[in-house]
Amino acid sequence: MYQTKIIGDRLFHVKSQGYGESVELFSVKQQGETPLSLVLIALGSCIAMCVQGYFKKHHQQIEVPIETDVSYENDHFNLTIAINYPYAQEETDAILAYIDDYCSVKKLLRTDIKVDISLLKVD
Repeated sequence: MYQTKIIGDRLFHVKSQGYGESVELFSVKQQGETPLSLVLIALGSCIAMCVQGYFKKHHQQIEVPIETDVSYENDHFNLTIAINYPYAQEETDAILAYIDDYCSVKKLLRTDIKVDISLLKVD
């Protein structure tokens, strides 16, 4: 089970109390992280961890540098995952399937929300 407490102290401002450091959220991006930006962080982080899990399972690598760019607009997430590890281009479908199998955040999204993932091989 996951659990957190959210404390609102003024209009459009909350802080979390959960696992580790408190997270401060605002209603507009200019002031800091928003609830929607946390969804992007959660999705991008979960997918990056899944890619790392793939390389641990299939290549016995525990240090695979990954950078994930995530955007969201009109029920459409767009992710570009830059992987700094030499893998065969034929593994792309297997990596994407691994993400589909293991990304718990992606599984939480509505089925009508589009999630496009592009893998970028960085050598």
